[in-house]
Amino acid sequence: MHAIIIDSTTPENRKEVYALDYWLVNLSMAIGAALGGLLYINHQMELFALLTLTSIILPIAYKIWLIDEHTHTLEKRYENVFIDLFQNYKVAFQDIPFVKVVVGSMFIFSAEFTLNSYIGVRLAETFQAVQVGAFELVGVRMLSILNIENMLLVVCFTFLINRFTDRFSKQRVLLIGLIIYSIGYITVTSANTWYMLILFNLIATIGELVYSPVRNAEQANMIPADKRGSYSAFSNISFSGADLIARSSIIIGAFLVPTMMSVYIGIILMIGIIFVYTGLFMNLNTFIKKELT
Repeated sequence: MHAIIIDSTTPENRKEVYALDYWLVNLSMAIGAALGGLLYINHQMELFALLTLTSIILPIAYKIWLIDEHTHTLEKRYENVFIDLFQNYKVAFQDIPFVKVVVGSMFIFSAEFTLNSYIGVRLAETFQAVQVGAFELVGVRMLSILNIENMLLVVCFTFLINRFTDRFSKQRVLLIGLIIYSIGYITVTSANTWYMLILFNLIATIGELVYSPVRNAEQANMIPADKRGSYSAFSNISFSGADLIARSSIIIGAFLVPTMMSVYIGIILMIGIIFVYTGLFMNLNTFIKKELT
């Protein structure tokens, strides 16, 4: 699916398409969370029937409406299909700038993924409950509020922020977005009051809205036209690796106090920013200089 998106876009409109894709993913998550919360307890069978029907309709809809005009296919070079597969991925692995972007993205995504791992566990154990009338705001509910806030901000402000950032250079937008994102999640990692959590979760989400379309579009621009499937599959290491780092933070958090966990997340994010920025832009600058000389 990722490869088809790249095939169907151009470098000029790719950033806008990825912004739309990002918005739709978060909108679907918000709708799914709402439907699950409303229907699971009293209408479980209806909910499962709806999910089953949706799963059946999706491939039918793709068959009818998805038009893929990309006809290039790789030639078989070896008798063993697994050797062919390995050689195909080997090309992506040897592309050092692309590997830097994938690894850097893994570190960056891990900060967001800790929200539902280490931060969720910490809030459940240490968050001081707040009484608002008859409603008691405990750690688990605070985590739900942070997730809802994140999704609502994405749904409401994705296109507004994307339009605002279009007037600045890609390098500046990426760097500023990542710095804002880092400040937000470094603080959320150790914050323990409801207003600090909500404020810096908002800051982190704005940073994500700023940097995400640029990172996605520029990463897609790095992928050779005849290797989009293998490169896209290789780039998924970012998500699985980030999930692994986030889950390991629960173990590390058992030995470190929350403020030290903020330092730990800050170091991870700094490494990620350096890798992503140099992978996307430093190699390009070197190439331009060579062409000019």
